Amino acid sequence: MSDVVVSPGFEKPEERLLLSLARPTVPVEDGPALRELLASHPRFDWAFFHDQAIRHRVTSIVARNIEIHGLPYPSAALRESFRANWIYNRQRNNALCEEADQILAGLHGAGIRPMVRKGQYLARALYPEPGLRPMSDLDLMVRENDIGAISSILRELGYAQGRVAPSLRTMQPLTRFDEIYWKMNASSQPPFVRLTSDQFVQAFVVDLRQGILEPASNRSVDVSEWFDRAVLVDPRLGMYAPGVEDFLIDICVHLHREATTLTAIEGRKDLWLLRFIDMLLLFGQEQLSPNSLAARTLHYGVAAEVGYALALFTQLYEHPGAAETLRALPAVSAEFLNQYGALDGEPAQWSADFRTRLFDNYRFLEPTATAKLVP
Repeated sequence: MSDVVVSPGFEKPEERLLLSLARPTVPVEDGPALRELLASHPRFDWAFFHDQAIRHRVTSIVARNIEIHGLPYPSAALRESFRANWIYNRQRNNALCEEADQILAGLHGAGIRPMVRKGQYLARALYPEPGLRPMSDLDLMVRENDIGAISSILRELGYAQGRVAPSLRTMQPLTRFDEIYWKMNASSQPPFVRLTSDQFVQAFVVDLRQGILEPASNRSVDVSEWFDRAVLVDPRLGMYAPGVEDFLIDICVHLHREATTLTAIEGRKDLWLLRFIDMLLLFGQEQLSPNSLAARTLHYGVAAEVGYALALFTQLYEHPGAAETLRALPAVSAEFLNQYGALDGEPAQWSADFRTRLFDNYRFLEPTATAKLVP
């Protein structure tokens, strides 16, 4: 990824350094410029830098790159904090991967072939090491007619549908209203959860999704072709992942949904630098064809969502594949890029642009409407 550079326009040295070090691979030749950036800013705000790394879920990647390039920390305490997060994510991901392997093996044995989405595949296959990419749950794309069988297997493995209580010690079962509301407002199933005594995890969560667009969009995407194009990742487990273009479409649609829905904004997970790093890695795959990505995006009718994600991505990183794909899609207006709440039926415009919002810890206070979609 030596052809990837941070886009100009970020004035704060803390923001420029974070964007640079969040890249999974930072070229050796970038080292002197990064050291000069720190040396030329004696008032560099390490507290802000650390806080933003945590909020954007890139602390482990940043810690690894700081170590590789020998950049100086201002204190041993800060170095220990970055490294502790890196080690924690490594241990947590190991436990999550072991659990995922057990589930996938059970599904494979039953002749069921889901596709692994998001972190579980990305952390293992694309990041320099699995512990660099934080994971929350096991995300699976499933055929609708397999949901019943998958649900039965998960229950046999000790899972139940519901939410984890704030104490992380008990489960809160779904009410009948919750179940009906979920079916009407989501293209996924209510989460399957299994509590565990593992100190790094506490609760295993499985998310089953049968579509990439929510019912509120009044559109749907037939992903049956995705299963035909799926790539076998691990024959032992029968682990499949979407082809790279399909994977990127899924990632982009998810990014748009999280960045614009009130539930995600209220939960302070609307804008994570981590999601753009996922895109960066997928664009780095040799088998990716920008022309095919653009053609499939248009075919599935998700040019607005993919264009949104790419337009924001290109404000962070300059990448030829992303730029080529974006040029092949209909132009995305500034109004659309600043819109949120449309899927909730409460469309509104942000008062600040994307680059300003990205590092604003209090942007969640701006919306006045109440979230209507399930998390």
